[in-house]
Amino acid sequence: MTDLRMTDLETPTLYGAHFSPFVRAVRIYCDELGLTHVHTQAPLGEPIAFRSPAHQALNPFLKIPVLLHRDLVLFESPAICRYLAGLPGAQPPEQVLMHAEKALVDQWALVASQYANQNLMDGLLLELAFPKGEDGQVRMDQVQENLPAARAFLAIIEAQLNQHSWLAGQHYSMADALITPFLHYAAQAPVLDAEGKLIKQGTALADYLERLRVRPSAVYLNHPDTQSR
Repeated sequence: MTDLRMTDLETPTLYGAHFSPFVRAVRIYCDELGLTHVHTQAPLGEPIAFRSPAHQALNPFLKIPVLLHRDLVLFESPAICRYLAGLPGAQPPEQVLMHAEKALVDQWALVASQYANQNLMDGLLLELAFPKGEDGQVRMDQVQENLPAARAFLAIIEAQLNQHSWLAGQHYSMADALITPFLHYAAQAPVLDAEGKLIKQGTALADYLERLRVRPSAVYLNHPDTQSR
């Protein structure tokens, strides 16, 4: 494991590729909390290559992001967000919620971090963004195979939004921050079948995404540099 004496960082520091939906989600939530943070590929001074031994020392599962703060090394996006929400000066939107409502936030945060990745990114949006076919072509068979799961997942989110203003209820929360990049990427996907776009205009899901995109924190949907604002 990493020598924790090397990670004596007073400002929360996030390691991971800027285009990762998980990295962007944590940056969005950090902004919603009103916290300053740093995003870098070199949290310990030297660049850390993805899936390298140095990366594995930070996260044995070789995933991103990883948060380094003082003597803490923390992975898994919901855990990182929950930790950030408890820091001095943080203003978590969930602080107005009752106990059961906070549990619903955690429930939908896990849905966003696990099932959005599983059903939208794997085999579909990742294949469109980083094709693995011959001569760099998109493997449309993989895309078509995964398309039903993506639509089924989005239908579940749509049903939730037909009942509530935000993903976990009537208040913006960590769950909304975590799902924002996934929906942003899904909306950018081309038409893939006769059903049309993954997120259709005029739906509760499209309206929700638009409300997410106009929040100041949405700057991190298209923010490639290494420093926080």
